[in-house]
Amino acid sequence: MKSQSVLAFFISIAVLFSSVPLAHAELLAARALTLTQGEFALAILQEAHAIDRLKENALGQDAIDFLTSLGIIPHPDGWDANKPVDEAFLRSLVQDSPAGASLEEIIQSIVSAIESSILFLPAEQNVNSGSTGPS
Repeated sequence: MKSQSVLAFFISIAVLFSSVPLAHAELLAARALTLTQGEFALAILQEAHAIDRLKENALGQDAIDFLTSLGIIPHPDGWDANKPVDEAFLRSLVQDSPAGASLEEIIQSIVSAIESSILFLPAEQNVNSGSTGPS
């Protein structure tokens, strides 16, 4: 009996932690449609724990430049830091986005793409300044 309650405890912890990334994606998805593309670029890098790749006090254009360097480019029009985010823009950031995918799933796919891309960059690389090492 005791082993079953311990197992149930660990299962509930696993479920809790597995839902954390989607919970963050839900928060960003809820406000994404109120942001400009530059603000969204900063927010998605924050969500992917990649904001430290930008220089201190980075602007939306800096985040856009970084995302572009990773190959994350909205199609067909590209990025425009001052243009509002809409659902078509978000979907264009994910190749082969399923038609029925929710905004939360789209956000999570973008975060995953960023996380996968930065795995191959040196940890200290600051793409926007063109330098290596801390800025």
